[in-house]
Amino acid sequence: MKQRMNILCIVILIFMVAMALSQFTDLFYSTDNSSLMLPVCVTPTHIGDDNMVTLTDGNTGSDVRVWVKEVMLESTLLESKKGEVMKLIFMLPISVISLVTWFIFIIYLIRFVVAINKGKVFTWKTIRLLRTAGWAALISSVSMIAVAFYEVYAPSMLFVPQCYIYNYSYAIMQLPSLLPGLLLLLMAQIFGIGVKQKEELEQVV
Repeated sequence: MKQRMNILCIVILIFMVAMALSQFTDLFYSTDNSSLMLPVCVTPTHIGDDNMVTLTDGNTGSDVRVWVKEVMLESTLLESKKGEVMKLIFMLPISVISLVTWFIFIIYLIRFVVAINKGKVFTWKTIRLLRTAGWAALISSVSMIAVAFYEVYAPSMLFVPQCYIYNYSYAIMQLPSLLPGLLLLLMAQIFGIGVKQKEELEQVV
């Protein structure tokens, strides 16, 4: 039973680490001068000549008409006092909260695993560790999702591409990151029910 619990916690930990690293993939797969560019997800309002882009086939040299779903904007286009104020008020606190709660999740999940391996399973201290890890994971995930939505919303307030609308699909794809935190909270609730039943049985005896 302890081994299965350890495996479950390791899987949750790996999932959370993978979700966190996915936010930084652009650091490893980026083009030259990409720091001056801002990736934005868009969707064409219609398929037509007025919103198409022409790409050249590297093999044949022929031109191909395409309609894009992600574009790279020059960050200088979005520089404004309004944008800087929004970034300072929203992005900085949310990013700090996400980072701090992520580390809290890691620490408390490790402490929970250590407590389980010491045989301290159905104790209120163990449940508090699990609940803290669950809430920390949930808050960190919510913060990352909020940042993902903001990264689409902020450019839409400053730049409106003709014949395209901004697409929130990437931000929506971050919603599964809520699952580890919810799972840990569910586990804590189940453990709490077990402890209460144990205490009631001891009082009856």
